[in-house]
Amino acid sequence: CRYVCPVGGFIGLYSQLAPIEVRVKDAALCATHAEKTCYIGSADGYGCPWQVFPGGLTKNTYCGTCVECLRTCPRDNIAVNLRPFGDDLILVNMSVWETPEHLRGFVYRSAHAEVMRRRKEWFERFEGAYQALWWTPAGRAPTVDEGKARLEHLQAHGESAFAFTFAHIF
Repeated sequence: CRYVCPVGGFIGLYSQLAPIEVRVKDAALCATHAEKTCYIGSADGYGCPWQVFPGGLTKNTYCGTCVECLRTCPRDNIAVNLRPFGDDLILVNMSVWETPEHLRGFVYRSAHAEVMRRRKEWFERFEGAYQALWWTPAGRAPTVDEGKARLEHLQAHGESAFAFTFAHIF
């Protein structure tokens, strides 16, 4: 499916935009399962037609989301998840800074500023909020899902203590 069939190539391309993904729940459990029935198949299913080991999946490009691996995994270690943005082409970048002033200095007064001035050369225009700031406790790393929730809140409700921009820091 993956290398020979042209339809498989299109499915892989379109799956980059899918709102769901097939991933393993626990990579360590996957690594200890010697038979790899999710990949080679079993009496419960024929295995991955894309010749992809689910334990190594990090993006949708090589997965047609047929869920054969879900049928053939005897350890119930395959999950169908919602994807943060439903697009492998969206770049997610998150960082934690001590103060807004430190972040502002990096964004607007370092080599980063020159790169950002040229972003139209590499990126398509993203409709909606693409940047959100919020306070987080020291030592805690925010998750991508949290970042998505903050962006969506900013888009729907405007700036607040929950999510804000450099224009109005709470």
